[in-house]
Amino acid sequence: TNTTGSYTAKGVEILLNKQSTHFNFWTSYTLSENNYTFKTLNPPTFPNNVDVRHSVDAALIYSYKQFTVGVNWKYRTGTPFTTPKKGDEINDQNLPPTINFGMPNQEYLTNYTRTDVSASYNFFNNRKIKGKITIALLNIFNHKNVLKSYYQIDDTNEHVVNIRNQSLGFSPNLSLRFTL
Repeated sequence: TNTTGSYTAKGVEILLNKQSTHFNFWTSYTLSENNYTFKTLNPPTFPNNVDVRHSVDAALIYSYKQFTVGVNWKYRTGTPFTTPKKGDEINDQNLPPTINFGMPNQEYLTNYTRTDVSASYNFFNNRKIKGKITIALLNIFNHKNVLKSYYQIDDTNEHVVNIRNQSLGFSPNLSLRFTL
């Protein structure tokens, strides 16, 4: 359906930060509601594709001389997506066949959570060339976060297949940087 509509986003964000000589701690919470409104559709108002109702982030960083160690934790509620109509998934009156979708964005992905840990060391600090080595362990608990869910018709044109894009699992990273 070709139609014109509007988009509204409202919410609140709270950020707390505490710093000391060697520690830096911050946490934030976001509550938001993001909706589309299309008067010609049913329902006329429904969640936007990027609607994340609740989001929490927290980080703790410790620095001492040339060393820095940090941990970061992220949590957010899942984003909405639209599913096919149960029992009437495919409209084979069209060529090629199309998917009969149900009410827009009425289902939600599972909640997203991730914990990262990193450590870095600065060297050659008093010379013209400065170096930094960093190791980061991303998603240390190997959460299987689904980022997107969508549907397509298989090659036989008889079945609807759910495609689910996942975030990376546990991902170690090592970087070495030199600056002049």
